[in-house]
Amino acid sequence: MAGLSRLQMLLGKQVRDVIANPDSLKDAPHPIIYNRLLDPDAQKGNAIPDATSLYEEAQSLVFAGGVTVADTIMTGHFHILSQRPLYAQLQDEVLKAWPDIESPPRFEVLETLPLLSATIKESLRHSPGVSSSLLRIVPASGATISGRAIPGGTIVGMSSAIVHKAPSIFADPEAFTPARWQGKEAAGLDRYLVSFSKGPRSCTGINLAWCELYIAFATMLRRFDMELDGTTDNDMAWRDCFTPYYPGRHLRAWCRPKET
Repeated sequence: MAGLSRLQMLLGKQVRDVIANPDSLKDAPHPIIYNRLLDPDAQKGNAIPDATSLYEEAQSLVFAGGVTVADTIMTGHFHILSQRPLYAQLQDEVLKAWPDIESPPRFEVLETLPLLSATIKESLRHSPGVSSSLLRIVPASGATISGRAIPGGTIVGMSSAIVHKAPSIFADPEAFTPARWQGKEAAGLDRYLVSFSKGPRSCTGINLAWCELYIAFATMLRRFDMELDGTTDNDMAWRDCFTPYYPGRHLRAWCRPKET
């Protein structure tokens, strides 16, 4: 928890500095979230967020919008680099869509790449953004869940990891197999990809996350030649600390920049 506390302190100081000196935002190399939140025109008549609101927004953006995508990128790259034929196929696919290294394609182009899309889905399946069960309270009228009658007031929960590793849904669930998301066998499988939850309480950042994933994977595949530096499955083991915590050596790889 020490790292969490340090980050909360850092964000708190950042917010206090912005509140005390809004002009400091002009020194940022590009517009950041505080620019938008403190812009009266963006609030459409609503009050400008106070320090507490800004602090909560900052935490949400860093925790929910940062570590989740980062873990998926890290997990995906480990499995890609562990399967050299897959790595070569992905590099070839991205190269065809991105021939000039200095002219990256738009996100809309990247999301049409079938193998890259399948690999990102498989990376999401192997990397739970939130590993603990997300709890809900059954309404007073009760509910039927998976064919069972659940009385009102009962606390229920589900983790995406339970769904994503269910052998009744995903054959050989521990294997990293992007091909499962392609072809006729993939029909209907997307409904079981619950990395962002489902329904009205699903992740509000889902579109941003998908965009980040496509751009990050494509950029690494196009701009670098990579190979693992001794990382093994044991290094990638994680513990459930609401989000996955990786106590081991973590991912290490050699990255050599491509010139063309």
